[in-house]
Formats: sequence, structure tokens, C-alpha cells
Amino acid sequence: MDEVFYQLVPAKTGYNFPLSEESHHHAIRVLRHQVGDTLWFTNGQGQFIEARLSSVSKKESVAEIVTVENQTFPLLAKLHIAAGLLKINSRMDWIIEKGSELGLSSFIPLETERTIKQSGKTDRWDKLAISALKQSKNAWKLQVAEPESFKKVILKLPASSLFLICHEIRKPESLTISSLDVSGFSDIFLFLGPEGGFSDAEIELASKSNAKIVWLGSQRLRTESAAIVALSALHQKLIVT
Repeated sequence: MDEVFYQLVPAKTGYNFPLSEESHHHAIRVLRHQVGDTLWFTNGQGQFIEARLSSVSKKESVAEIVTVENQTFPLLAKLHIAAGLLKINSRMDWIIEKGSELGLSSFIPLETERTIKQSGKTDRWDKLAISALKQSKNAWKLQVAEPESFKKVILKLPASSLFLICHEIRKPESLTISSLDVSGFSDIFLFLGPEGGFSDAEIELASKSNAKIVWLGSQRLRTESAAIVALSALHQKLIVT
């Protein structure tokens, strides 16, 4: 499996489907695949799909699904990041790209008290998630949500999930990720603040909502750096061996 294409197709053997414009261009015009060649796809829902090219033309190509391989989810729980929107949208790209490689299931852009009002580049981030999925040969696509307020996101959290919020000020109740017990949770939500971090009121609201306050160390980290540090630590605790 040298290359994986992303396309939303039914995972059903014998199904014939036209390649998307992007897949057609890359497979036929760039890689020069021909009728009879095998291509591998993922629909981002946990399957690798083996398909054989059945017809090729300049404008369109069609493939038939030969086999479907269901993949075991690589982590013991699904990881989700809710991060405060940043003044420079491109800095969020790091969270999307590296988060995809580390098995992040979803990304929620947060509107917080210290967020500068702006629109998140969700279309761009979705494209980055697809690119990272193909590069890392992951069978699960990171889902990018629309920006939402801090309070609304908290109210939607499943009661059975583990709610973590990063705070640069170390409090008596603060925990390090290495000391966390993450067993028994199917979903883990990690909240990261924007420039300036979360307000005291937001930390208090999170605490009342059963959040565990996480301290990542004495060095002050940018949001995207904190995301990589925290995700890497959680990934090692959750990886299926």
C-alpha cells in the first residue's frame, strides 16, 4: 500500500464508483495508473478499501471495490481537542496536521472570553485533515467542527467522557498527564486556551463541570505547542499494544 486515496465511498465489495476529480487527477495524470491497476482508498471511517481500475479516460475513471479491510482503532479512547481561536489562523494548522498523525478524532475551534472575534478556516482545516490522513495512512479522518462558544461545548460533553483543561498556572488540584488515570473512558476532551489562556471564570466553570485541570510544566507554551505536548503524552497512554 504505497499510497492511500481519500474518498467517501460505500465499503462494499463489487461496488463500482467514479474517482473524485482530485483522486482521478493524482492517480491517472500524476501516477499514470491504467486499467487493471490496484488503488487503495479510505473513507475515513475505519476501512481500507482495495479497488481495481475498470475504466480510464481523460476526464473520468471508474474503479471496482475488491476487498474491504476493517481496521482496529489504534487508541483505547477517542481524543478530542477544543482550542481557543488564535489571531493567526495558520497556527492552528499544526494542531490539525500533527493531531491527525497522533490519532485525534475531532477538533473544535473555541470562542472564549479572550478570543478575538473571527471566523475559523474550517474548510481549510478539513482539507489539511484529509491530507494528513493520506500521508499517515490513517483509516480514521479527523472531524473539524464549526467554531462554538466555550460554554456551549462544555454543556454538550458526554457525561461519561474525561474532561481535561490545560491551565498555565499550577493550582493545588492541578495534575500532570503522566499522573492521570485515563482507563475506562471512551472519549477524552482536551481544552486549550487562546493567546492569554482561559479566564478565571472559564476555569471555574470547567471545574464545576468536573474538569480535571492539567499543568504542562513551568514553561509557557503557545496553544499549538501545548496541543502537541499534551496529545503526545495522551497518545502514549492510550496506544494499543
